[in-house]
Formats: sequence, structure tokens, C-alpha cells
Amino acid sequence: MVSLSFIQLGGAAGIDRYFRQNGGRGWLHRVYRSLGDLYLKQQRILDAAGAYLAFVRQHPSYPQAPGLQLLAIDNFTKHGFPSQALAAKQELAERYRLNGPAWRELDPSSRAELTPHLRRHLRDLAAHYHALVQQKGKASKAQRDAWFEQAVAWYRHYLVRFPGEAESGAVNFLLAELLFERGAFNQAVVAYQRSAYDYPPHKDAAEAGYAALLAFEKQTPRLPEAQRPEWQRQAAESGLRFADRFGNDPRAAKVLSRSAQQLFELGDYARARTLARRSLKSGSSLEQKAQRVSWMVAAHAAFELADYVEAEVGYSQLLQLPGSEKNSQGMIREKLAAAIYQQGRAQREKGATAAAARHFLRVGQVVPGATIRATAEYDAAASLIAASRWAEAAEVLEAFRRRYPKHESIADVQRKLALVYLQDKQPLQAAAAFERVAATPQAIDVQRQAAWQAAELYQQAGSGKQAVTAFKRYVKRFPEPQEPAMEARQRLVELYQQQDQSAKRDYWLRQLVVTQRKAGQASSERSRYLAAHAALRLAEPEFSAFERIPLKRPLARSLKQKKAQMQRAIQAFELAAGFAQAGVTTQATFRLAEIYRLFGESLLHSERPAGLSAVELEQYELLLEEQAFPFEERAIEAHQVNARRAAQGSYDAWVRQSFERLAALSPARYAKQEQGERVFDALR
Repeated sequence: MVSLSFIQLGGAAGIDRYFRQNGGRGWLHRVYRSLGDLYLKQQRILDAAGAYLAFVRQHPSYPQAPGLQLLAIDNFTKHGFPSQALAAKQELAERYRLNGPAWRELDPSSRAELTPHLRRHLRDLAAHYHALVQQKGKASKAQRDAWFEQAVAWYRHYLVRFPGEAESGAVNFLLAELLFERGAFNQAVVAYQRSAYDYPPHKDAAEAGYAALLAFEKQTPRLPEAQRPEWQRQAAESGLRFADRFGNDPRAAKVLSRSAQQLFELGDYARARTLARRSLKSGSSLEQKAQRVSWMVAAHAAFELADYVEAEVGYSQLLQLPGSEKNSQGMIREKLAAAIYQQGRAQREKGATAAAARHFLRVGQVVPGATIRATAEYDAAASLIAASRWAEAAEVLEAFRRRYPKHESIADVQRKLALVYLQDKQPLQAAAAFERVAATPQAIDVQRQAAWQAAELYQQAGSGKQAVTAFKRYVKRFPEPQEPAMEARQRLVELYQQQDQSAKRDYWLRQLVVTQRKAGQASSERSRYLAAHAALRLAEPEFSAFERIPLKRPLARSLKQKKAQMQRAIQAFELAAGFAQAGVTTQATFRLAEIYRLFGESLLHSERPAGLSAVELEQYELLLEEQAFPFEERAIEAHQVNARRAAQGSYDAWVRQSFERLAALSPARYAKQEQGERVFDALR
């Protein structure tokens, strides 16, 4: 009856007016409840809920108020009024907000009864708006933004209300998912990490920890370049945190691998290597791609930390993994070669040259196509040379020149090879190496000196034929400077002399003379000396030929031959004397005097014509004496020239012989002087 009366008075509004006018009663909540229940019987669902909510709105701190609010929500839900149910839930959450006036005024038992309902409805509110954000309808951006803000607000309301509960970790995960879906990756990172690490264990904890890493990755491209390193460091630390907390998760090894990669990119090589090693210890749980990353980081980090032995192990392991790309394999091989090479350098710095050489040579053995191979093998040779291991050094250098004929260091390799063969007492191989040095484009002086050494080594080794070829090549390629070229011609003279090839010897004697005569200012004391002696040697056969021609009948013909040869001999000795070399000049002068003397004697002792009478013979001999006398005078003059050289300090066997000839030719003047010369000679 009371409820019907209040219905006549306007329902819940009538109750409000009545009690404002007549004062409250302790059973006020029953009146509202009865009215609402009556409406329910009449299937007036909205009016029933309105009656319940009217009491709550008027008296929110009454112990019965939360129950009536919940009753309204249940009826909305049960009878198909979702929007009203949602609004009622939202009203409940806002009215009994933590530390709000209604919540503070509620008694403890009422709070305890309300709390599980608040937990459930707060999750419902957040889930509702989260679902709206996810649906694929035609809602406007502004509408979706509003839903998103509502969902975030209700999730956070829940988390503030229930901060330490395991279920809150799952709710925080949902908040993080919402932020991630919305593209708020930096906020998602924070939310995911809280869900994973700041709550008691829950079913979504590992997923949250892993999702945080995905959010880190998503946010990175959005950041300014200057902020990325620190963000990447945080991502790596988050990965390590995941592996530490969720070590049994099958993704832990992969996460460690990624963190190792990030730390390596940041230059934290020691920690990067540690994490890479740790990820690899997981064995088969690490997928192939992540294995490659971990081995790559481990190898690269070891290389940067100068642990080249471990780097070699890492790169070798990478090459054995299946499925590697060709481009990366090429890079890995180069790094493997570099790791081996650096081991050689480390040994070399310690002074262990033989050990260094072994490592340098391993570069080509392990990675035949490495770009650093040539450098490594060059350094291997240098290390073997430093260790005085000549035969091994020669082997390496020979292989180098065959493998890299156009290498920029080939000239130096050829020089080293020549010197190594010299040290190893292999002159012929050294000579061949010097010939290659001479043929290699480089400074002309280096080529010239190498060509000379090659020829000289052939000669010293007794390989006359090769020596001749080498000295000829030297003369042709290096006519300047003149003096060493003259020496090369002299060596050819000596070699042909040893081989009893007089014609070829004489050719090079003539070349010495001709070259010197054309030398001009390029002439030197040594070149004049060589040319003078060459001219003298060429003149001696002319003298011998002159001596061998007898004056016989018919005299006219033999005399013509003798005079012609005499002129050739005179010219030859005058040419030799013209180079003004002391020993040569005295010999040439003596020979000139002898030519005149012998020609005169030949005239006097020539065969007489047949059929002469005694008177005719006497007259003929007087005529011969007249013809021979000038030659004797010339002989005396030439010997006198030689004799005067004694007074100038030039006294040798030829001067002495000139004195002897003068004593015979002019005894009155020179016999006593000859005796003095003998005394002088004895005192020398």
C-alpha cells in the first residue's frame, strides 16, 4: 500500500518530497526498494532502476546505497538495457572512487561488500571502451579518440584502485595492449613492463615482457636520431630483464640475442658478447636466424675486444650454419681472415716472428679468396725474414709473385726475394730475382742496381753464359751513367776472354774505346783507364802482325804491306796513348818507338834483289841505310819521350826498356845513363 501511495505521488520523486517535508526515517531505503520492486513486478524496468538509483543519488553513503546501485545495474543487464547498465556502472565507479567522499563515508563492511563488484565493473567499463576502439565500424576519429581515452581512464582507475593484485597485472597488460594498438608505443613500453615485472606472477606476465620489446622496436623509428641510442639501451636492458625473469620461456634465448645485438650496436662490446654467449647456451631452443645473430655478435664483439681467437671461432661457426646469404658469407669470410691476420700481428708485436708468420699464412689457407690475403702473405714473408728462415721466406715470396704479379708491392717482393736467396747462399736464384727487380716498373736507379747485381751474381756463380746475357742487357738498358756501363763492357771482355772467344772479346774492347771517345763530359778517370787498356790490348795484335811481315822480294809488295800494317799499329798505339793513362802511355810509347826501330831494321835486313853486281849491291845498301836512318831517329825520339817521364816520376818497366833501347841505339849518350837507371831500379 505504501508503494502504491508513492506511485500516486509521482514515484521516487514523491518519496523525495515526502521525506524532505517530513524528515528522514531509518527505513527510508526500504521505501525506495519497495517502490522499485513494485515497478519490477509491473515490468516497469526503467522505473524500478530509477527508484533504486534515486535513493543512491540522495544518500550515497548509506550502507544500503551500493546494494541498490548494484541492483539497478543487474536489472538493466538482465532485461536488455546495456547502455543504461553501462551508465550505471560508470556512475557506480565514479561515485565510489577511491578517496572520494562517498567512499570515505561508507562503513568498512559496506566497502568490503562493494569492492569485488567495483573490481568487476571497472574491468567491464575498460573492456567495453577497448572493444569499441577495436571494432571496425564507421565511427569518426573523434569518436574513436574519445573511446580510447575512456578505456585508458578506466584501466588506470582499476590499477590505482587495485595496485598490488595479481589480477591487476593482467589488467595492466590489457592497458598496454590498448596503447600498442593505438600506436602509443612509448606509453605501451611502460605499461607492458609494469605488467611483466611490477606485479605478482600472472598468466600474461611473460607475454607483457615480450610485448614491451616489440613496442621498443616500433617506437625506435619515430625518435629523433639523437634519442635513439638511449632508447636502444633501454630496450636491451628490458630484453635482459625478460631473460632473467622468464628464462624458461622459449623466446628468452631469442630475446637475449636481440639484446646482445643492440648492445653491440651501442658499442658495449663486453656485455654484448656475454649476452650472445648466454643465448647460444640455450642450444636448440634458439631458432636459426637468432643463432646467426648471436654468433655474429659474439664474433664481432670479440674482434672489437681484440680477442681474435674467439672471433675466429665465431666466424668459423657462422660459416657452418645453414641458410646464410651469399652477401653475408662474403663479409664473414673477410672478418674471419681479419681475425686470423690480427692474431699474426699480435704475435709479431710480441717478437714471436715465426708464430706470426704461421698465422699470416693461415689467412690464405682458411680463406683463400680473402682480400687481405696478399697483405698477410707479404707480412708472413717479412716475419720469416726477421726469423732468418730464408728457405721458407723464399717459398712464400715465390708464391706471392706468382699469385699477385700486378700487386703494388711486387717490386719490393722481388727485392726481398733476391736478398733472401743471397742470405740462403743461392746466387743463381738471387740473380734471377734481381733480374725480375730490374724488369719491374720502379725507380730507374733501383732497376739499374738490380740489373748489375744480377749480372755480377751470375758471374760469381760461374754461369758465364747468363752473365754475358745479363751484362749485355745492362749495357743496352742503362748506357748512363757511363762509368758502370763501361764496367759492364769490361766484364764482357773478361767473360769472353775466359771463354776463349777472342772476336767477341775484341768487339767489347772496341766498344770500350768507342764509348769513351764519345763520352765528353761524362768521362771519368775510371772510364779513361778502361778505354786506355782496351785500346792497348787492341793495339798489341797490330804490333804482332807488323812484326810478322818480312821484307822480301818482290820488295815493293812486301814493303807496302809492312808500311800499311805499321800505320795501323801506330794509329792503335797513338789512340791508346791519347787516353793519358800512365802505364798505358809508357807501353804505347815504347811500342811506337819499337815500330820505328823494327821498320828500320827490317829495311836494313830486307832480302836483296837478285843479280846485283858488287858495286850495285854496295849502292843499294847505302840507299837502304839512308832510308832506315829516319826511322831509327824516330825510334830514338820516342824512347827519349819515355825516358823523360822518369824525371817526372813515372818510371815503370816500359820506361826502363826505353832506356835499354836508347843505350843500344845511342851508346855514347845513354850507356852511362842506363847504368844509373839500373842503380835507381835496384834501389826501388
